Amino acid sequence: MDTSGPLSAAAWASARQVLHGAPYGYLAVTEPGGPYVVPLNFAYAEEGRAAGAKAAGEPSGRVVFHTGEGRKTAALAADARVCLAVTDSVAFRHGDGPCADAFSYRSVLLWGRAWRIDEDAEREAALRTIVGKYDPGAAGLPFGEADFARTLLYEIVIEAVSYKQEP
Repeated sequence: MDTSGPLSAAAWASARQVLHGAPYGYLAVTEPGGPYVVPLNFAYAEEGRAAGAKAAGEPSGRVVFHTGEGRKTAALAADARVCLAVTDSVAFRHGDGPCADAFSYRSVLLWGRAWRIDEDAEREAALRTIVGKYDPGAAGLPFGEADFARTLLYEIVIEAVSYKQEP
């Protein structure tokens, strides 16, 4: 199944499962010299500023991620447009010969704009969303002041989504 236009409600439900469950994704940004892709951990949140009321199947919610100062943040400051690629359920399948071998997977591509979250309460909520995905037992623990101060948090406002599944 490949969806490149508006997603059906079922495809959007599958895409959300991938976004909730995948351990990492690849973020593509544009810098002056061309494209730059970097792996990152992230969390998908069904609620938030970017969620908005939308029709079934339309992309909603937001993706949050954290980073420090560097190449990615410089690129985002210059151009907020991003594409996030996420896959899960990846498995190799042996075919009848080398040209018939294949992979099964589910993948999501989402496009949008990544905005830096500057307000402390929103930054903390975004960071807790990320920690809650990877270490649920630590989601309520206090953050160290120095660590929190130097952690940059971003949200991707989702503008478009595609979903693909190979059985």
